[in-house]
Amino acid sequence: MIILMITLILLNNTTYPGGYINVSVEGTGKISLPNCTYIEDSKILKNGNYTIRVSYSCKPGNYTIFADGSKYNFTVLNATYEYLINSTIELEIENVKLKDKIRDLELENQNLTRELKHYINLTKDLRNENTILKRNIRDLRDKIDSLNGEIAKLKEDLKRLKSDKSNLE
Repeated sequence: MIILMITLILLNNTTYPGGYINVSVEGTGKISLPNCTYIEDSKILKNGNYTIRVSYSCKPGNYTIFADGSKYNFTVLNATYEYLINSTIELEIENVKLKDKIRDLELENQNLTRELKHYINLTKDLRNENTILKRNIRDLRDKIDSLNGEIAKLKEDLKRLKSDKSNLE
């Protein structure tokens, strides 16, 4: 059994009532019909090329298939307005859900961006503080070296004074 599926909404815009759509039935049971989305119907078809004629005589979406130019009585789909409206409503509901999800993701993205900017600023502040602390450490080391030099000088002076004192005694 070959399953042929077509929907009126997604036919390419070059197809009009009375126009034709080419379809191929392959040995694997696969049906090739470009620019269409498929909806189930059951009819046994042999392998070969068929042409589907689009007609709107009763309800939108009625199709008749022609095998090698002769009529092959085959109605694929009766798409009622109610079906199309329900499909549209379902798509609209899905669209609203997707918009809500997009809005939530955008808010989350804004929050994460704000948080990232905060961390970047913290990092800059920490780098500045680190630079200041390194400078302070360097200054303190220089001061320590200077004080060590003064201590050494004072020790020499003390030593000299002690020796002068012992010479005086």
